[in-house]
Formats: sequence, structure tokens, C-alpha cells
Amino acid sequence: MRNTPPTAFLRLCDGLHQDAVTISGGTLDGLASYCLGLLSEADRESLAPYLHQLLEENSAAELKGLMKRVSPAIGFKGRAAVEFLQAIAQRL
Repeated sequence: MRNTPPTAFLRLCDGLHQDAVTISGGTLDGLASYCLGLLSEADRESLAPYLHQLLEENSAAELKGLMKRVSPAIGFKGRAAVEFLQAIAQRL
């Protein structure tokens, strides 16, 4: 895993906060849609290859750790970090 995620990934994670959970209805799919709505088209395009590689090359524990480092306001339990990232990848 790269030490520093790309800017587009950090922007995506900036959307992860308690208000976002409320606005999105508290579902991972809703949260994914909300966070993607905050990104520009250029960010989406640059995020896609990184996210697909991230999901292919890292374990659930590694992805959960990454999400905790870049977005400490929201804690993902179990495989929720993987499911959130997969929901994002499906929409790109």
C-alpha cells in the first residue's frame, strides 16, 4: 500500500463525518453516493485506478487501517471499510 493516498482519495474521505452518515440515511451505499457527490469529475477519474488497485492488493484489515488513518471521524466496523470502498468503486 502506498504511504500517501492520492488527493482525490483524501477528498473522498473528507466527506466522512457524522453529518454525512445522517444525510446519507446511515447506509454504506448512501454514504458512498454522498461522498462521490463531493468530488469533481477529474477527481473521480483519478480515483478509479487507485481504488481498484487498493481493493485488489490489500486485506480487509489493511483497508480498515487506511480508512482509520485518513478519516478518523468515522469508524468502520468489520468489513464495512471494504464494503464502502467497493460501493465507491462500483459507482466510478
